Amino acid sequence: MTKDTKLSYPNTVELEDLKILFNKENYDLLETKVRLLIKKYPNVPILYNILGVSQSSRKMFKEAIVNFEKAIKLDRKLLDAYNNLGIALKNSGQFLKSFGIFQDALKINPKHHLSNFNLGDLYVQFNEIEKATNCFKKTINFKPEFSLAYSTYLFFINYSDKYDSNFYYKEALGYSKSIKRFDKNLLIPFKYNKSVTKLKVGFVSSDLKNHPIGYFLFETLKYLKDMNIELVAYSNLIEKDEDSLTNELKNFFFQWHRTKNMSDLELINLIRHDKINLLIDLSGHSAKSRLPIFINRPAPLQVTWAGYLDTTGLKEIDYIIADPFVVDKTQESLFVEKVWRLPEIWNSFSQPNYNIEVSTLPAIKNKFITFGSFNNLNKINNSVIKLWSRLLKKIPKSKLFLKYKSLNIDFYKNSIINKFYDCGVQKEQLILEDSSPREDLLKTYNRIDISLDPFPYSGGTTNFESIWMGVPILVLKGKKFISKCGESINHNLEMSDWIAENNEDFIFKAIRICSDFKKLSDLRSNLRFKAINSPLFDTKKFAKNFHEALWKMWKIFLNKN
Repeated sequence: MTKDTKLSYPNTVELEDLKILFNKENYDLLETKVRLLIKKYPNVPILYNILGVSQSSRKMFKEAIVNFEKAIKLDRKLLDAYNNLGIALKNSGQFLKSFGIFQDALKINPKHHLSNFNLGDLYVQFNEIEKATNCFKKTINFKPEFSLAYSTYLFFINYSDKYDSNFYYKEALGYSKSIKRFDKNLLIPFKYNKSVTKLKVGFVSSDLKNHPIGYFLFETLKYLKDMNIELVAYSNLIEKDEDSLTNELKNFFFQWHRTKNMSDLELINLIRHDKINLLIDLSGHSAKSRLPIFINRPAPLQVTWAGYLDTTGLKEIDYIIADPFVVDKTQESLFVEKVWRLPEIWNSFSQPNYNIEVSTLPAIKNKFITFGSFNNLNKINNSVIKLWSRLLKKIPKSKLFLKYKSLNIDFYKNSIINKFYDCGVQKEQLILEDSSPREDLLKTYNRIDISLDPFPYSGGTTNFESIWMGVPILVLKGKKFISKCGESINHNLEMSDWIAENNEDFIFKAIRICSDFKKLSDLRSNLRFKAINSPLFDTKKFAKNFHEALWKMWKIFLNKN
């Protein structure tokens, strides 16, 4: 073997060095090291792939794309490079090229799990939810232990009205098979105290920041910290992703752990070491979740709340927190967790810390009604578009205002325009805007008269914010927790007349409501006052109810054990 042949490929130590830097997310040094190796081994495709990854991870997509293409040119079957190229193209807004790359990868190997998964993610961007869920289902069929794909599959089932509650429940039951169960010998024994005067409660979340979870928690935690509960945070944020709200939330916790770089085993043992009595999941199957740790029961009592409003599928989670309006007795069988109903509302919202006045009813000046929805566009499925189009055609001169971050991309904007046009709605009836900083977003509610709640995935934060800005929500009655948030909000406001039984009732109620500008104006001027004196924003009372619920759960646990 010649010297040149020996130097044709990096050795194990060199590759391991790159792997360590990648796992530590030290992408600057990773790029430096891999460039040195490329000089040494100029024709090794995986090095260009790794260089691309180091750049893509820092959002240097243009440079990354060049290097992924070099890797593919050197090895036409290097599927990782195809996959990474597809992701970089998608993240740089080149959606059709991205689609083509994933299709090319699947021609080489139709069972390549990452290409199927990322093609599904691309379909989500196109708002093609059924196609996306089909890709995610293929992914978990090809790689059953890919728990992230399983979570993503379950998460996006909720956006479509093609699947009923029983279908979701059955699919959720399979999630546990995708998760690694650790040998008990690797887990430290439980250290919690049974006889406690202060309950040690852990919160596991990736969203302890300016995010809906942060908004829901802030005021509640402010009151909980002064009760006989010791709060511990397991935050899956890295330091650079923390923000001003993170810093404020830290004041409410006795301990704060950054867990992003911890393995599941390390996190489980940390929680056990902290003597946690009750552990709360705040993410469910949403992005960057640490849900898999719960199957190994890091705490003796485990609860899911707020971040995901359906069953997790994990029998190791003891309770899901709900209220009398979002889950009735007939729906309890759709949860592997026991349903614990708080007396009024499943969650209370922290009032936004902005001095924003509620405007007069825009319709008085405009002489027409402006409906609005500032929800994730994936919630605006074809059934929603058909019903809202009927509404726009029934109410003379009415308009629909949609506001979401992806509407700054012409592809998305034209897709929405075309879908409404196919239902008989003209472009001029639509107001489409990119998202805004939160204060500006809230001010934008002063431009709409009535909010429309999507289905089957109801609005959460958007509904609370709409009400706080004096804009009432017209809701279609749902069939499960994730579809019934708007119902709970309206019931707690004593506004059940704003809940439609079916599509026909939705149109009927809208016509009646829109026919009386004075009544709608009076409602608007009083709605914020009414809301902040209701369970929606009474965080002090909510914290008391939440505190009592946690202690009751603990006493039930002790009686059983």
